[in-house]
Amino acid sequence: MLKILRTVAILIALSLAGIPSTTAFAASVYLDPSSVAVAENGDFTIDLMMNAADTLGSHPGSFGGGVVIDFDPALAVYTGFSAQLPATLVGGPTTGSNAGLQTVTIEFDTALDVGAIGTFSFTAAGTAGSIISFGIADQDDFFGTFANHIPTNQPFTPTFTGTSVAITAIPVPAAAWLLLSGLGAIGGLRGFRARRR
Repeated sequence: MLKILRTVAILIALSLAGIPSTTAFAASVYLDPSSVAVAENGDFTIDLMMNAADTLGSHPGSFGGGVVIDFDPALAVYTGFSAQLPATLVGGPTTGSNAGLQTVTIEFDTALDVGAIGTFSFTAAGTAGSIISFGIADQDDFFGTFANHIPTNQPFTPTFTGTSVAITAIPVPAAAWLLLSGLGAIGGLRGFRARRR
């Protein structure tokens, strides 16, 4: 009897602490760039994605949470965030800074189990050869903010994965190369004619 009471007490303590007492459910929140490279001063987007298909609660469900992303403001300029329906913003976006990095915080609700929550927009500000690293974390990394609201608020703790985007030189259009080749050929022909005289 004492052993059963001790086991029940441990399970209750673990659930109150937010630590799962059974097999952990896989869920992930991650950033997915529209392109792994962007030209200097070019615009690009990064999708905020979630896969919570294996979490507790009903599926399809209605998911909510909050994230904060960070990046070097010398390499990228944040230009906006748009939620992808059915997800809606309930807080933010708000910008700030932390240890020299710019932060953008959003809170969302009614997101799907799997798919895009929304899209961050940026402009590349660094020089060619720079790598822009984007980190992501739960808005409240102590208690956590993620839950499936159907049938009741079932909390879960996803893994978070950031991303990176390389800045490349602005490509010279093919027509410009053709023009330069033509001018070079004309110059070479003039030099040839001048030597023949």
